[in-house]
Amino acid sequence: MAIYTSGNTNISGALVDNNNYYTPNGNLGYYNNSTQSNITNWKTAIGKDTRSYNINPNFISTSDLHLNGSVSSLLESGGTAISGISTDFDGQVRPGPTATNGGGTAPDIGADEYDGLPATTVSISGLNANPADLCTAGSHVISATITPGSFAVSSVVLSYSFNGTSQSPINMTNISGTLWRATIPVASPTNAIVAWTVTATDASVTKSLAGTPYQDAALSGIGLAAYANPSPTCQGTKTTLSAVPYSGIPANYANPPDVLNPTLDEDIANVTISQGATTILNNSSTLNSLTGTIGTAAGTAGSYSNFTSLGSYTLTAGTPYSFSLSSISTTTYGNSMGIFLDLNRDGDFTDAGENLYVAYTTLSGSHTETGTFTIPVSAYNGPTRMRVVCNEGLISSANMTISYGEREDYLINISSTNNGGGGGLPTMSYTWSSGGSNIGSGQNFLTTVNALTTYSVTGVTTGGCVAPIATVSVSTISLPAAPTATNSTQCNPGVPSANVSSNTSEPLPRFRWYADINGSNLLQDSTAATYAGAVSATTTFYVCEFNNVCESPLVPVTITLAAPKINASQDVSICNGSSTTLTVTSVNDPRYKYTWNNNAGTGSSVIVSPTQTTTYIVTALDTTTGPNAGCSTTDTVILTVLNSGSTSSTVSACGSYTWSVNGQTYTQSGTYSSTSNCNTQILNLTITPVTTNTTTVSSCGSYTWSVNNVTYTQSGTYSSVSGCQTSILNLTITAPSTNTTTASACNSYLWSVNGQTYTQSGSYTSVSGCITQILSLTIKYTSSGSATATACNSYTWQGTTYTTSGVYTKTLTNAAGCDSTTTLNLTIRYSTSGSSSATACNSYTWQGTTYTTSGVYTKTLTNVAGCDSTATLNLTIRYSTSGSSSATACNTYTWQGTTYTTSGVYTKTLTNAAGCDSTATLNLTISYQATSYQSEAECDNFYWNGTYYTKSGQYTYTTHTTAGCDSTAILNLVIAHSTSSISTISACSSYTWNGTTFTESGIYTYLSANYQGCDSILTLNLTINQPSESTQTVNVCSSYNWNGTTYNASGIYYHTFTNSNGCDSTVSLNLTTGVNCATGFTLNLTAYLQGYYAGNNAMQPVMLNQGIANATQDQTDTIFVSLHDSLVPSVVIETITMILMTDGTASGNYNIAQTGHHYWIAVRHRNTIETWSNEPVLMTASSSYDFTFDSGQAFGNNMIELESGVWGFYSSDLNGDNYIDSFDYPMLDSDNINFATGYLISDINGDGFVDSFDFPIFDSNNINFVMAILP
Repeated sequence: MAIYTSGNTNISGALVDNNNYYTPNGNLGYYNNSTQSNITNWKTAIGKDTRSYNINPNFISTSDLHLNGSVSSLLESGGTAISGISTDFDGQVRPGPTATNGGGTAPDIGADEYDGLPATTVSISGLNANPADLCTAGSHVISATITPGSFAVSSVVLSYSFNGTSQSPINMTNISGTLWRATIPVASPTNAIVAWTVTATDASVTKSLAGTPYQDAALSGIGLAAYANPSPTCQGTKTTLSAVPYSGIPANYANPPDVLNPTLDEDIANVTISQGATTILNNSSTLNSLTGTIGTAAGTAGSYSNFTSLGSYTLTAGTPYSFSLSSISTTTYGNSMGIFLDLNRDGDFTDAGENLYVAYTTLSGSHTETGTFTIPVSAYNGPTRMRVVCNEGLISSANMTISYGEREDYLINISSTNNGGGGGLPTMSYTWSSGGSNIGSGQNFLTTVNALTTYSVTGVTTGGCVAPIATVSVSTISLPAAPTATNSTQCNPGVPSANVSSNTSEPLPRFRWYADINGSNLLQDSTAATYAGAVSATTTFYVCEFNNVCESPLVPVTITLAAPKINASQDVSICNGSSTTLTVTSVNDPRYKYTWNNNAGTGSSVIVSPTQTTTYIVTALDTTTGPNAGCSTTDTVILTVLNSGSTSSTVSACGSYTWSVNGQTYTQSGTYSSTSNCNTQILNLTITPVTTNTTTVSSCGSYTWSVNNVTYTQSGTYSSVSGCQTSILNLTITAPSTNTTTASACNSYLWSVNGQTYTQSGSYTSVSGCITQILSLTIKYTSSGSATATACNSYTWQGTTYTTSGVYTKTLTNAAGCDSTTTLNLTIRYSTSGSSSATACNSYTWQGTTYTTSGVYTKTLTNVAGCDSTATLNLTIRYSTSGSSSATACNTYTWQGTTYTTSGVYTKTLTNAAGCDSTATLNLTISYQATSYQSEAECDNFYWNGTYYTKSGQYTYTTHTTAGCDSTAILNLVIAHSTSSISTISACSSYTWNGTTFTESGIYTYLSANYQGCDSILTLNLTINQPSESTQTVNVCSSYNWNGTTYNASGIYYHTFTNSNGCDSTVSLNLTTGVNCATGFTLNLTAYLQGYYAGNNAMQPVMLNQGIANATQDQTDTIFVSLHDSLVPSVVIETITMILMTDGTASGNYNIAQTGHHYWIAVRHRNTIETWSNEPVLMTASSSYDFTFDSGQAFGNNMIELESGVWGFYSSDLNGDNYIDSFDYPMLDSDNINFATGYLISDINGDGFVDSFDFPIFDSNNINFVMAILP
């Protein structure tokens, strides 16, 4: 042992580290009554010695226990400084001197501080997997650079895993030098993520380095689906295209068997899937039709409707959903419905759990079945198909033979965390295209759809693998035509007359009024063609027609709020004693009446003749009843009266004269006059013609002009004027000069000045005009010579290198600066070279030399031409290898192409990757495994080997034999499920269900066995309704229209229809004609409006508060009172307008409705819920109706109690849709922010201001979901 401690040694407080415990054999040490066999166990036992070793210290000798510094060791500078320990066992300072090996950095390990050689350890670098990610699965060669340290590398091991599951490690092979390789086989599954690590070990350390994981076949089992939301979409609006990768490619589905009698009876009328208040799928269709509310399906009408191309519907696995299935039938035969979902995407609906719902009893005629279902959490993420079945009779399967019924298919996108195994869903980039052109990128892409369009999406992984192209078609819904707008202008705040008119055939078109051109701020949504609110400034609304699905294009509707404006005549001056006409025009109102002051009269034009300067004021007043009624304004005209007079002047001029009095230019002599502001001026004018003479002169040095005797020395244009005559001189002056040129030439020289050639040196002169040219000339002469040379490969002469024999000439410059021509006679001879390549195992001999390493080797000789001859050898040396491995397997083991069934040691000599011998040894141990089978069938669940199973399938339970092999038990399990369903039925008088007739409403339960032999619990929610009878007595003047038939004679008539409970309702009409023939009567009403109510049976004078002209203190506001037919309430007989007074009373006369008839009374107000009388009221010559004393006076008791015993109509329906909800809030909020005042709908309390006092009424009614209740 290297170290021994007593049995109860306590070193918990001690600092123990930097030690070398060495024993060549046996146990390392003893601590706390326990033997520690190696350094690892020792460190664990004492919890210290983190940086201690168990290695040979290499003493100098047995007598000198200092360490040998000539041996590399991990002990050199391998420790860490410990406080209080600064010397070694013989007093040497720790750490050692800085001049020694490792000194000055860290203390040495062990007792001796010495000057040794620090050891280096193995290192790993250059990790590489080849190839990188593959689109199809394959093996990968792993390469690593293993650089040895002070010790030889003992092993290099490749560890790897598939999707986190470790595989058997592989011993890597040393290819050459520091290069090591091993091959990872094809992954299982093929698209698994492969993580790998290389571990290298030497005598001192083990190091590991992880490589970059890779994934092959990233798209194996992965599909790509494309969706659009919304789809279909309104023409010209946007839809979001989404690309969804999923695991498991759906099968190609074949159409189900045809229904035998496809167009006779029993079809699916509606399929609805929802979650809470959110509807996910809602599709309705009529009997024998392929067209549903979501679009037109492919298939056969009345037999099979395939709606899968019209978009997918996302359902989340593990989440419950409600469904509603409705059938349509023309007979009373029993039918039932079911829902199937192809969870495993194998193209059928027959697997366990794929029948989400099947009715186990039939119901007669058209009916609805409801319930819930949950998609299993184990379902794969992505699209699959849902099939809904209706059958006359019970349903046994999705593809059963059907005589009467229908099938419908839908595409469901299952949202699940189960991606179907493998490496999960890959990361992809997406490109969208349409019609062959790219339109965008991204997993989600927003695009505008103008017509039926098919979009394609391509997905590409980061490794460049391309997923199958997915497509989605988006259809569009045509927009209604834009309405026609009529603008209006008004001078006062108030409700505008601007309106829109429909260009569609809708009987009651609906218009939306927006505050902005983008249609983001909705102000009003109703059937009103005008804006119901008041405007207080010039405003442009943007209006569209809405058909409850799509909006038309927006059109601007502008209400111009402009103060009155007129334009009178400009200010004018007249001469005393004359007259003029004053006029005025309107800018924005043609209906003004004009009045002029100073007794000038009335009208848009007047004639005046003042004798002194006068100011005229015209006043405009709108006296009509239009939107500008009562508007007035003024404008002013100043008329200046001037006195008459005259003056004269005499002028002489050359050519022309411009008279400053009138700005005119005269070119003829004469007498001229001009009158301005009643004053006349006279001009006596004499004009003399102008003449011009021009002279052009060129001169040397200077020039004296005889016209004015002036001498000029510069070029220019000069003039001299005498009377009306002008003389002009165009003068060019050239200065005398001498130019000297010095030239030097070889043999001869051509002088460009005079065109002569000179061959002798000398001085020459030439004169031209004012210029003298002098030439100073020097003439020099050319020379020539030759040379001969011989060279190997090339020869350089006069700066040029030649590689072929020949005669070469060069022209140089001699000492005189002229051409010197030299000739070279050259002979070129050539060197030779050759190369060869060789590959050998271990060594190779060439040109008398033996080589053991790869390389390029060269030898130089002399050829027959006397030049060099170079030989090159490209040599590759490869090496033989050997290795051994151990394996344990069950039953059989295949190694190097041979399958072994018994244990043993096997050897094979192969050829390694270098082409040399590779000897491999296998130490093999073979054990054997066992398998058993069991089949079971149970309802709902089965307990096996500690686990409850709730689904059919094959399950495996594996244990291990004593030999270490698998012992596999296989269970083939069929699970059938108990079922339950709830049917909600309404029937008249009685209902028969499962052989029992029920005559009372209630919830009934029936227990039976389903077709799988498990419990089936059926629940019936039954409502029994009763037929009804009623009699109506009517007295009319002439004829009477009742239920579509006109009766002209008295009598008793009968009509049977279906009441609100769906049962027969018989109504008899006791009709008497020839009475009550009078028309025209007065209706007196009493009603209060919630927002305007002030207490004590009185309301606010709202019109006065909101600034309505001519309003009085006792008037509240305008209301609209309609009389409706007593039997068909939707028919309006007559509507009139009444003024509601502050005491709640209103009165009006009707001219179409007749006395002696009963009518519903309906009251509407601009910000109040429409409220009806509690029943039709008999009209007399003067009828009265009081809403205020009881809530029962309104239909549905739809009023609010304002104070004890006083009732009124609900206020704050600002957009007029008969609902008080969030759609009313934007107008109220906007007007409050803008401090709006005036005749405004949003002024709920009628005080003339939109402010915080209006909000409590709206908030209360909004919270209580107040809405109109109509008959």
